[in-house]
Amino acid sequence: MLSDEKMDREIREHVKEHPVILPEDYQAMVQEQIKKCCEGEMHMNKKKQRKKKMIAAACVILCVGVCGAGGVRAGMNYAKQRAEQTSEKEQEDLWTDAAKADADTFSRELSQKEQKRLNELAEKYQAEGLFPDGSILQISDKSEIVSDQICFLAQNSTFYLPEKALNDEQMLELIDFYAKRDYSVTAQGQKDADVTNASADDVTEITQEEALEKASTLLEQLYGIDTDTLAVDTEHDQALDANGETFTTDHITYRDEAAGISYMVSVNLQNGEIKTVSAEKDTGSNYSKKIAEDAAQYQGLSLDAEKMAHAYMGENAVWTAKRIEYMRDEKQMLGTGIVNYIFVTDADACVISYSCAQQYFYQVRQFSKDELDSYLSDEKEQGALRSLEQIIADVK
Repeated sequence: MLSDEKMDREIREHVKEHPVILPEDYQAMVQEQIKKCCEGEMHMNKKKQRKKKMIAAACVILCVGVCGAGGVRAGMNYAKQRAEQTSEKEQEDLWTDAAKADADTFSRELSQKEQKRLNELAEKYQAEGLFPDGSILQISDKSEIVSDQICFLAQNSTFYLPEKALNDEQMLELIDFYAKRDYSVTAQGQKDADVTNASADDVTEITQEEALEKASTLLEQLYGIDTDTLAVDTEHDQALDANGETFTTDHITYRDEAAGISYMVSVNLQNGEIKTVSAEKDTGSNYSKKIAEDAAQYQGLSLDAEKMAHAYMGENAVWTAKRIEYMRDEKQMLGTGIVNYIFVTDADACVISYSCAQQYFYQVRQFSKDELDSYLSDEKEQGALRSLEQIIADVK
């Protein structure tokens, strides 16, 4: 990882060698963001410094790298308007994914013809509002790659391109992805900077001990484990919510070496809320495309899923709907190997995810009704890109 000073110097040298004519407001935005990313305050702790360097690395990649190659992502006008329509949840997802690797990689290089056409389409994207009909297929494992589509694996920030030359729609999807991610990195980076500058006296929190107690109690209820026997590690983080309010989160990890499994719990220290609990086995990926659909099995597991939903939402929770959701292909094979159990109340919903590959419930999440609708819509859209059908059935 480059030092902040060296990174700043390389940015300036790169821009000198690859001059690009950008709109004044865009230049001002980029320079302000780089300044905020690269000028670390002395009072920040090591974790905050690492996060800021990740933001700076993202700015180098997104704001300079491709612009230097021909101005592909010099966004304004139509491009800016489209980026501003990116939802808060999508911004956070793009921001999180951007921090997972120092740079993007591609499965192959673009040909000169492809690069030239990409630049032409980028100009039409920003100046004429020429947007793609679909979006890049985002995958969680290499086994999900579709050979005739652009696939993006966030874990290693890799774009898997078709061997055939990219068509206009695919190029527009790539441009669109980068434009939205540029905007999200900048927007979320600004929020993080605002939080850093906020006074700690303005934040009311539950204690670390209370957060740990809440996380441990919930894990014991969900998985029937004794957390006192497990190794525990905690990371502390601050951010802003959709309303611009500061919230602090403890990310608590429990490690069971004997069973070869780790549990992760995120606790909001302002209100003690836990929106996500997840587990990960050492034995392999939770995902698989080699498992046949078994609707009867999924119905049989619903009672166990409901017990976990009650442990999470409360024993007195009343469901207005209970559903099973998954993706399948034309041969009735599971598209991801994941089955979701959805328990809806008047106010919100609990989603319990089951891995058919690893045969355990590996994730528990809470959604507002709007978030649930958006989640299911995104699942359907992404599934369609892989020729998968979304199945939603009532729990019997």
